[in-house]
Amino acid sequence: LEYLLLHQGRPVSQEELIEHVWDGSVDSFSNSIRVHISALRKKLRAALGYDPIRNRIGEGYEIGGEVQ
Repeated sequence: LEYLLLHQGRPVSQEELIEHVWDGSVDSFSNSIRVHISALRKKLRAALGYDPIRNRIGEGYEIGGEVQ
C-alpha cells in the first residue's frame, strides 16, 4: 500500500512491486502479488467503502482518488 501511495497517479507494474517491495525475492510468474492486492482491496473496501486500487491492464496497479 505504501509503495502504491508513494507513486499515486501512475500505474505500478508487478515487476516494479517485486523489485521494490519484495526485493526481487518473488517469482514474477507467481500469483503472490495478485493475492496480496486482493487482500489489500478487501481491507480498503471495508475501511473506505470503495476500492481505490485500479488494475490498468498491461500497465499495473494504480491508486486513485483521495486515499488517506
